[in-house]
Amino acid sequence: MRDSVGSSLLLIVIIIILGIVSSVIITSNSYTKAYKAKTNINGILDRYYMVNDQDCFDNPNCIVSINKTLTNMGYKVNGDISNCSSSDILKKIEKISNADGDSVDVSLFYPSSTNGDEFNGYCIFKNTINSTSYYYTIVTFSYFNLNTLNIGTLYKIPVYGETRTYYLSE
Repeated sequence: MRDSVGSSLLLIVIIIILGIVSSVIITSNSYTKAYKAKTNINGILDRYYMVNDQDCFDNPNCIVSINKTLTNMGYKVNGDISNCSSSDILKKIEKISNADGDSVDVSLFYPSSTNGDEFNGYCIFKNTINSTSYYYTIVTFSYFNLNTLNIGTLYKIPVYGETRTYYLSE
């Protein structure tokens, strides 16, 4: 009897340890995917600016290119556009943008709810420094959900990044 009680306790400890290790691996994999998505979006925004000397969003192929790249890498977040306009995200972006002491005007740029764009798991905010310069803040989401068990998103962690400063040609 003594051996059966000890072995069941050992089995419970092993299951708990495996659960913790699995959750760490899943979380790090999800964060890595969100970080890579943010980096890819940043690269596409820079590439369109460097090649065409125009804003990425002046070219209709920019969003198509971003969405195609994210689809190819397997990045997809279920959610809605309200993820972008969350007060926590806006406060964090304004805090980051105004950290240097400059007054920066932050506005949600993509996706906007007025043109009916579908939420693809990322948000792009335009930060206007003055009339001739601006930069973008990119927010992607690290997430984990269990759709097979009918459990929605267990966590959603935003990953922030900024582009370099762009200057309008006069």
